[in-house]
Amino acid sequence: MTGAVDNTPTAEMWVLANAILYHRPYPLATALRRAYMDAGEYVPDDEEELLWDYADRILIDMVWQGYRFVSRDEVPLLCIGPLEVFEEKGSGQALTRCAVWYGPDALAEWRRWSAY
Repeated sequence: MTGAVDNTPTAEMWVLANAILYHRPYPLATALRRAYMDAGEYVPDDEEELLWDYADRILIDMVWQGYRFVSRDEVPLLCIGPLEVFEEKGSGQALTRCAVWYGPDALAEWRRWSAY
């Protein structure tokens, strides 16, 4: 199909989303290392400097509504919506969720929310 855009997340996008959503009290390089561990991978000690260099190339921008736009070298990777708290029906357990857009959809969503 000509002109179709594939917005399936790449491994890079998935790891970044995981790092930002679940490990962000840490510096991004540490959060990435923890996200890799969640996926059953690891970063060898001799590649630690490469991980920090990569993390330095990532830009995370945020608007007051809670939307975060993530890019690397001006390439849009993902947009993360604000965190919502909701109650699981029947259990009373408080859970959280948010929307994640990838690639060109991320940029479109970011432009929509950053215009406010």
